[in-house]
Amino acid sequence: MGSESGDSANTGAASIDWGPNAYSMVRDFLIDVLGSLVGILFIIAVCALVITSGTCFLDAFGRRVTQEPTFGLLLRTSVDAFHAWILFIVAYVVGGIFHRLDPKRPDRKSLERTLASISRESLKHFEVQTDISERHTWLWRLRIRFLKFLDYVHPRSELLLTRVDAANISTSSGAHFPYSHIRAYLRSRELHHLAEIVTWEGDKRWSGCSKMFVNVLKIRMLWAAPRKCGEIVRNEAHVRMMSSIWFAARSVFTVFWVSTLPVLAAIWRLHRAGEPLDGEQFSHDLVVYLAVSSFALLSAFWLKRNVESRFHYQRVKEVVYVLETASCLNNSGYPEVLENLPKPS
Repeated sequence: MGSESGDSANTGAASIDWGPNAYSMVRDFLIDVLGSLVGILFIIAVCALVITSGTCFLDAFGRRVTQEPTFGLLLRTSVDAFHAWILFIVAYVVGGIFHRLDPKRPDRKSLERTLASISRESLKHFEVQTDISERHTWLWRLRIRFLKFLDYVHPRSELLLTRVDAANISTSSGAHFPYSHIRAYLRSRELHHLAEIVTWEGDKRWSGCSKMFVNVLKIRMLWAAPRKCGEIVRNEAHVRMMSSIWFAARSVFTVFWVSTLPVLAAIWRLHRAGEPLDGEQFSHDLVVYLAVSSFALLSAFWLKRNVESRFHYQRVKEVVYVLETASCLNNSGYPEVLENLPKPS
């Protein structure tokens, strides 16, 4: 009897240890793989822009480069298993950097886009309602003036929020995850049992409005019932992947502007030398650069806009999944999940 009880205890301990380890392994695997894929796409875009712009630069400054044989030779002889591994390692590092950037910036951009499409009446039940913006730089004030000009030139319906209101609310202190008025949002969706878990109420109490509140619930659920956290793992992986895509797409724009400098220098050099810009070699390489840069910009713009159209919804969905899972575990024999939390105001 003693050995059987000891074996069962050891089995229980093993299962308790295995659950969190499996959760962590699955989460890290999904995040790392998705982050590496984003890094590979970014590295390819950077290499294409740098090579094509550098070719134009070398054409103008006296070193002729033949485009097709160079790429063909690179694909046939230079790209082997070693270089593929180097590319994967670099992409893994770059993807890891994008993955660890704060998702607050894409969330705010997505929130601004979402707010610009809702009515003032709907704002009363939205997860962010305050319009007191944080202190901004001169560049932000310039953007606000531009938005005011757009509202004046192309006015929106009086029932909808203005572009300036959407920008101010999206950058307010209440726009931080998990959002200042998430309790009002849950009540408007008849999710009162989830609203009771939230420990803050709009502008009345801010001490509990922190992403640490959600992280604490995740940790408790991980230790209590790790097998019930699969959907939370997937949501977190999706958020991180979308955030990485947004930052990578945004960085492509920066790389593009940098890559235009050698091309402009080449055009200036040919103009000063009195050489025609429509020469066979330079014009060919310039067309290749324009084609590559156009494809990179359009792809980055499309990815960035699509992430912004869905990212904020994914973040709200993450909060709802965490709260609902915590509520289910609390009602299924795991009351410690919701114990010692600050009481709702």
